[in-house]
Amino acid sequence: MEKLFKLLLAGALTLSLAACGSNSASTENKTDNKATAEPAAESSDLDFYFISLMTGGAAWSRAEKGFNDACEELGINGQFLAPVERNNLVEMVTLLDQAVTQEADAVIGVYASTETFGPSLLNAKEKGIVTASVQLKLDSQYIDFMIGTNQTQIGIEMANALLEYSGDKDTTVMFLCGSAGEITNMQYEAFCKTLEGHDNITVLDMKFDDGAAATANQVISDEYTANPDLNAVVCLDSSAATIGAASFVEERGLQDEWTVIGIDASADILNYVKNGALTATMNQDFYKMGHDSVVMAYELIKNGTQPPFENDSGCYLIRPEDVDAYAKANGIELK
Repeated sequence: MEKLFKLLLAGALTLSLAACGSNSASTENKTDNKATAEPAAESSDLDFYFISLMTGGAAWSRAEKGFNDACEELGINGQFLAPVERNNLVEMVTLLDQAVTQEADAVIGVYASTETFGPSLLNAKEKGIVTASVQLKLDSQYIDFMIGTNQTQIGIEMANALLEYSGDKDTTVMFLCGSAGEITNMQYEAFCKTLEGHDNITVLDMKFDDGAAATANQVISDEYTANPDLNAVVCLDSSAATIGAASFVEERGLQDEWTVIGIDASADILNYVKNGALTATMNQDFYKMGHDSVVMAYELIKNGTQPPFENDSGCYLIRPEDVDAYAKANGIELK
């Protein structure tokens, strides 16, 4: 398997962290996948903490639900924590240190760099605490295992989705993400490589939305003014690129002319897919990240079962015809 993840530079973290496995099958009656463990007969007296980048949102709300569901299933005392200011690494380190001080049994988190989180993680491991990383790969001296989506594969799958919906039509596509970094470079390179030989597809350089939907909308508008051939966007973050691109298409009435592949599956994104402002959306399995990280840590503590070090949580394309079934199966209320 290709290496799943590389570290992001501290301070340059704007995570949609879109990635996926090769499964793009129909999502009819599909719920997010999850691992199972023997349910606890009574409370396990274990304390697990999940250190997130933020609360809410299309992605991390699903991770929180998965984490809480698994803790309830296994009788674990679980706390899902996030900084007051989203993506604030200093606050996240403080939360991690507090969890260690509280003698947590497992600390699961989005650890952006070894420079920032390394000392605290080493301290946790010295105290016998299980440490797990979500979406980012650290050396095994810092963590017991990691779970998340394959960063190269997301580029491949986004390209495949674009090819599926563009067909033989001349297509000029914008690759829109939060900011430059190692992960976005991996995604973009895989995206471009997959599209090699398809002469009807023109790929623009990466464009950046700075983590804001309004900025994403403006970036697309400016590019469309400069390049009237633009008729496709691939979105690598949910609350910015995806929402911004969908609003742009809806405002301009371009639903039948543009191909826009979003990412993640919040209610607003699913509504955009249903009304045609988004052609489809690539759903990461953040629920599985939250849920299975708990199960694997529990099995390691209780039964000594060491999970694989790298665990690809995968993702799949949600098409318009899949929206209602997915929303119903996952308790998402649509308009």
